[in-house]
Amino acid sequence: MLNTDPNSFVPKLRTRQGGFYVHRCPGCNAIHTVPTEAKDGPNWEFNYNPFLPSFQPALRISMTKQFGSGISEARTVCHYVITDGKISFMKDCEHHLAGQTVDLPDY
Repeated sequence: MLNTDPNSFVPKLRTRQGGFYVHRCPGCNAIHTVPTEAKDGPNWEFNYNPFLPSFQPALRISMTKQFGSGISEARTVCHYVITDGKISFMKDCEHHLAGQTVDLPDY
């Protein structure tokens, strides 16, 4: 039986001041931030549904790794799209969920 009790639903993301939303990433086991109404930088389209969120276009979370000689190299860590509460990881992700689609965890 489908649960239709609105009090039993848990949001998949949280809001942050300045036009940002944050969510838990099951691939990185970290928190990722998505700007939707930030004053500076790019913004993503959002359906404004905290229970079944969708963001467009895809997000790419990158980090810079520092080497001892002072040389740094940027590399993609997590690349995904969130649609209707599911997170689809691209194959270029550097974690165990690359190429898979899973439910976005509650937050």
